Amino acid sequence: MKKFTGKCGVACATVLVIAGLASCNGKSGATDTDAKDSVEVCESDTLVSNTFTLKSTENCKEEGFLGDYLIGLEASIEAPSFDQNPVLARAIMEWVIENLGSSYQGDLKDTDALMKQLQAEVDEMEYKQIEVKKVYETPKVVTYILNTYVNPVGAAHGGATAMGATFRKSDGKVFGSNMILDKDGESPLQALLKDGLKKYFEVSSDDSLAEMLMMDSSYSVDYLPKPATAPWVTDKGIVFCYQQYEIACYAAGMPTVVIPLKDAGSLLTPFAKEVLDVK
Repeated sequence: MKKFTGKCGVACATVLVIAGLASCNGKSGATDTDAKDSVEVCESDTLVSNTFTLKSTENCKEEGFLGDYLIGLEASIEAPSFDQNPVLARAIMEWVIENLGSSYQGDLKDTDALMKQLQAEVDEMEYKQIEVKKVYETPKVVTYILNTYVNPVGAAHGGATAMGATFRKSDGKVFGSNMILDKDGESPLQALLKDGLKKYFEVSSDDSLAEMLMMDSSYSVDYLPKPATAPWVTDKGIVFCYQQYEIACYAAGMPTVVIPLKDAGSLLTPFAKEVLDVK
């Protein structure tokens, strides 16, 4: 891969590491050749994946306001196997690329080329982290998350994002906002969001919760906006994640509510109940 040269003019070699093919028992250790030539399909239907990592960063030092700063890209992408389930793999990789805002139009199987494109898209005066990984799987669905962090040189602080998507294995359909029956406050979701936010902020009263939030005047603690980011499913339940500044100050992080699946039956569409095995 080509060398990355930052604004301060010192070249830093890009490193691409292929971390091996996940086997049926969850262990890794295959070489680059193994990953390309011996894809194993698990009898348990566990989705096989390779993890690709890239580190192309540069420490810079300047006199005055900027001082020491870091630029470049660190990325880790757990890419699904196209040989095992090409429809699902395509759905996952398209979701990743679209939500990274990348202009990549190459072969979705070519993670090396994707990494190069992502590197080229990083601004020369910023530091960026990308993490894509599988976090949940059943015989019917698999969930991937995408986390990013960007810190422009000279900014007061960086900014993070977190999102996820739950895919049906049979056809790659995403179960996100479409799995929720909520209709603008007419469902139990509003009460569950309020209770979940109280837990996140470690408060007990409505007034204390209101003090933690920054919302348009059309909303209240009894009528909360749903997160702009679609929910996803993990072993803990359905995750509703507000992004930084969405309903609270930067210091509050990303307020997150997790609703256990056992409590989510009244929220879900029939299709979601079936694929998530919820009564």
